[in-house]
Amino acid sequence: MSDRTAALLAIARTAGAAATADTELLADRRDVTVLRVGDLVVKLHAPGTDPRELATRIAMASAPEVAEILLTPMAGFPVPVADRLATVWPVGDPVDPTDPDRAPWLHAAHLLAQLHNTVVHSDPLPYIGGPARIAGAIDRLSAIRSDAADVVLRARAELPPWTVGDGAAPSTLKHGLAHGDWHLGQMVRIGERWRLIDIDELGAGPQVWDLARPAAWFAVGMLAPQTWGEFLDAYRVAGGSALPTGVDPWLLLDGPARACTVQAAARAITTAAREERELDEVEQLLIECCRGIARVGKLP
Repeated sequence: MSDRTAALLAIARTAGAAATADTELLADRRDVTVLRVGDLVVKLHAPGTDPRELATRIAMASAPEVAEILLTPMAGFPVPVADRLATVWPVGDPVDPTDPDRAPWLHAAHLLAQLHNTVVHSDPLPYIGGPARIAGAIDRLSAIRSDAADVVLRARAELPPWTVGDGAAPSTLKHGLAHGDWHLGQMVRIGERWRLIDIDELGAGPQVWDLARPAAWFAVGMLAPQTWGEFLDAYRVAGGSALPTGVDPWLLLDGPARACTVQAAARAITTAAREERELDEVEQLLIECCRGIARVGKLP
């Protein structure tokens, strides 16, 4: 067991995990380490996480207004682990990535609509972290010299600046509480109810951002049109505020969806380089989509 994992285990025990509780390392990457200890999960947040912003996000996730939307963190956290911060959460059942037919798209649509219609009375909300996360993925890509990397960097140059953390989003977009990095991996089931997890990018910003990842999947052919349509319909029926009635959703989604595609391609290239392997078929598809973004040019 590494020193980092041992530190997270100690934190779980101080939070109430039994000394005999089983443990499982759920993730151990450059930006995050997640350890399950019995019925608790300890998360070590990314290096450089702003302590004040994380504390504000934890307070937001603990607010009674979002108790049925966001997973509620354990009280008393975050705590420092060396030069990083750790939080503790209850265990939930994640979405099964091997069973796409049972993916909870409709539950997701309702949760996002509820989140977007929620006003949390806390400290000034940090800006959603999604655009800055995309900028970081592109920065890491810039160290790689390859034809694929050049394609993605050309696509990045055609993105709306705000989608990569450069300037403010258009005022025509609905701004408010948003998750900031939503995808199906950001959901767990507690009993019979689903909750949103991972509050690292939670904050205020253009709420359409939370729909950008599935929009990108649909645009590149990785999400069935019927599933995408049902997801959008469910979001609108639930009163989701990011997509006004009577407005073509792609007028709002196109830019963020392109940015998410560029991010996914950038991550694919850097991961393949780190693992010293060729790009797989899906990753090649992402590169070709970036080639199309570069060819079409900037949005009007």
